[in-house]
This record gives sequence, C-alpha cells and structure tokens, in this order.
Amino acid sequence: MLSVVTASAANLVVNGSFENNSASGNVFNPNNATFNALVPSVTAYGVREGIDLQTIGSGYGLAPQNGNWKVSPASDAGGFAEEFSMNLTGALTPGQSYQLDFYIERLQSDVFNGGTVQVGLSSSATVFGTQIASATAPGSGWLLSSTTFAAPNAGSFITVRVTTTQSSWVGLDNFFLTAVPEPSSCTLLGALGGVGLVRGLSRAHRQRKNS
Repeated sequence: MLSVVTASAANLVVNGSFENNSASGNVFNPNNATFNALVPSVTAYGVREGIDLQTIGSGYGLAPQNGNWKVSPASDAGGFAEEFSMNLTGALTPGQSYQLDFYIERLQSDVFNGGTVQVGLSSSATVFGTQIASATAPGSGWLLSSTTFAAPNAGSFITVRVTTTQSSWVGLDNFFLTAVPEPSSCTLLGALGGVGLVRGLSRAHRQRKNS
C-alpha cells in the first residue's frame, strides 16, 4: 500500500526537469534575464551569469536524464557562482519531512571540471536560504542524489548554487520533491488495506457458502 502512495505522489517542483521552456536549441552562457525569459518557474540570480540550457546532442556530457533538457551551471575557483531557484507548488510546512531527488553529472571544458552543488530552501526566488542538501558530480554518468530532510522554513523555492572551491561545471536534471508520509498515516493506510482485504475474504467466503 505504501509503495503505491509513494509512486503516485506529485512532484512539488513546478519545472524540475526544465522541459517547459521556449528555447529552440542549446543556449550557452545566457545572462540571467535571457535564461529567465526562456525557462518559466526557474529563476537565475547568481552574480556569475551564464547557466546553460542544453538539449540532446549538445556535445557536452550525456543526454538529459529525463526528457529533452538539462541545465549546467558553473563557478569560478574562489570567485563567483551561477545560482538559480525553482518554484514549488506551495510553501513547505516547517518540520514536515520531505524527500528531494535530483541527478548530477560531471561536465568538463578547459579548467572547468565537475564540482559540487548545494541545494537550499528559501522564501525568496533570489536568496539561497537554508541548505538542505549537497551533491558532488561523479567521475562518469548521471548520479542520483536523494535526501530526506525536515523543512527548516516555510520556503516556496528550491535553490541551487555551485561551490567555488574549484572551477566547476555540472549538469543537473529531474528535481523531484515529495512529502514523506507521517508514520501514523502509513499505519492508517496499512490498516485500511488490511480491512479491505478482510472484507474481500469475508465476501468470498459467503459466496462460496451460499453457492
């Protein structure tokens, strides 16, 4: 019963796979205003501008992990980072448990090579907020990063920034956020499932008896 509920849970990130955009092809190094005009419900706001919007066959990294599009932010070693936020369907409930999944890949061009991203929860589309997760790009392939956290605030934006410990460049895709059912809810769902099973068996028993 619990697996059915989890599988059908709706994504709280509005455009987490970046599929909703008006780009006609790859867009490299756009300024924040251009990126924001292309990708609704996603806001680039970092001091370092230039988050790439890449599609299949871009020549950099793998095909998008989900759908036809991925984003690839970068940062300068000891300098500035490209940052963005993604709208949520509504404000999270402080203290409630949530699960965040997303995929990260290593990209390389000259000195820019992989790196680490930090993920936050914020009440503002242009402020990082409180960190809830982090992930480092693997040597190859897409890496699934999965984190369960208690919401530190009533934020309605997931934020992402690349750390500046090195000259970094990563691919990101398929951000998926769901609420984690409370234990009491799971128990209730299991109990209701059990009641349904007992009722079904009882009906079958009566039918056999009356036949």
